[in-house]
Amino acid sequence: MTWDFSIQKVETRRGHILPFAEEADLGRRSRQIRTISFFNSMIARKFTLADLPLLNDWLQTEPARKYFGVPEDWLHEIEANLDADWIHHFIVEDGKPFAFVQHYDAHLAPLGIWSEAPLGSAGIDFLIGELSFLGKGYGSKLVEFLVRDIRATGGFEHVVADPTPENNASIRLLEKAGFSAHSSGLYIKRLSDVPWSYYLAKETDIPEITDLFYNTIQFVNIKDYTKEQVDDWSYWHSAMDKWQHGIWHDFFVKAVDGAKIIGFGSLREDGYLDYLFTHKDHQHQGVGRGLYQKLENQARAKGHKSIYADVSITARRFFENLGFEVEIEQLKKSHFLELVNYRMRKALD
Repeated sequence: MTWDFSIQKVETRRGHILPFAEEADLGRRSRQIRTISFFNSMIARKFTLADLPLLNDWLQTEPARKYFGVPEDWLHEIEANLDADWIHHFIVEDGKPFAFVQHYDAHLAPLGIWSEAPLGSAGIDFLIGELSFLGKGYGSKLVEFLVRDIRATGGFEHVVADPTPENNASIRLLEKAGFSAHSSGLYIKRLSDVPWSYYLAKETDIPEITDLFYNTIQFVNIKDYTKEQVDDWSYWHSAMDKWQHGIWHDFFVKAVDGAKIIGFGSLREDGYLDYLFTHKDHQHQGVGRGLYQKLENQARAKGHKSIYADVSITARRFFENLGFEVEIEQLKKSHFLELVNYRMRKALD
């Protein structure tokens, strides 16, 4: 299958894209090859240091300065990350070089506003350097190609772009391609079928998170613990210092459906899974499993050989289904009372 890789004027402030799939049916390309053939005579070839002067010329054009910002910032970042495995840069040619394209994992990007992007996001960036190629009506096909390529790569749940508010042409194109505006200014396209997304939690989320913590214990864990025990356990919803410390120092993730937090989980620096809670009204829907996967991904990225947790009676089977094994049954003090739980561990291959 080949794709029309023609491009129109849809530059973005900052963007990402992700690695091309090693095996996919979108044109003739893999991570190992340096040149990718596209529709008709168009190719995308790996960006090299020899292309920096050409890109510098393109970044000096009026449209690029308006929407891309300071050329030196771009050139420095590209040169510094040219051989990184999380970002890929290309020059696009149709008879002659006319565009720069890059794609990468949003949450590994050193610049930009990606902290507001959902976890599992890939972004898109492209610049038409040769002005005679602008306004040809090819932008929609480019975005379609990028989205399909991201799907083929796998491991991403959203595609993200960050056009400047003044770039109306880019915004219209993104909306036409199914991107929706986010309060942060990002434009996001969902790739997964689930209606919720995962974000890093913020301190302003603490009231909603602690309410969820309290209600889940009171309404879900009550089936395995006494009323006195769940009251003692849920006391911790009011320990604000503890929650603030977790938000600031741990990998703390929330699941959000619309504007509602429906779950949260956290992983400490040493690989200890501290929290994994799903809203009482969203049990058995896959929210907890999705949260756990984000935590495991983080543990793997940090190089941990295992994840361990103190797991309630209620959650034991769920953790066993995730691959955890019981190391010991224990009585662990909550506030005033000791509650039965299990020290469980999962080895990461």
